[in-house]
Amino acid sequence: MYSIKSANEQAFKCVSCKKIHLEFGHFSVDFPGKKDLQIFLTFLQIIDGPKFEEENNQSIYRRKISVPMEGYGIKLQFTKGELIELQSLISNCINQKSPEELVVPGFKKLNGVLNQQCLNQ
Repeated sequence: MYSIKSANEQAFKCVSCKKIHLEFGHFSVDFPGKKDLQIFLTFLQIIDGPKFEEENNQSIYRRKISVPMEGYGIKLQFTKGELIELQSLISNCINQKSPEELVVPGFKKLNGVLNQQCLNQ
C-alpha cells in the first residue's frame, strides 16, 4: 500500500481491495482506480475558488467554496487553501509510480508499508 499525506488529507491505495482511498476532513471517498480519481480532479480544477469565496463572502458557512454533489444532498465545503491542498494531493496521487517516489514538496514521506486494512472490503 502506498500513502501520501498533506496537512488535512491523505490518499492511499490498498493492496487488499485495490481501491484508492481519499480522506479529507470528515469524509472519505473510494475510487476504483486512477482514471476515476482523474475525473474527480478535473472536476475540482474547474472550480474558481477565489470567485466562489468572493460570491459567498456573506454566507454563514465558514468555508465559502461550496461544491454540491447532485443527487446526494451533500455539499463539499472548502476554503481556497483546502481546495488547492486537495487538488495537489490528488494530482500527486495520480502521478505516483511507486512507494519510493513519495517525497513530494509539502507532503510527508511515509516509511515502509502501512499495516492498515481497508474497512470496506
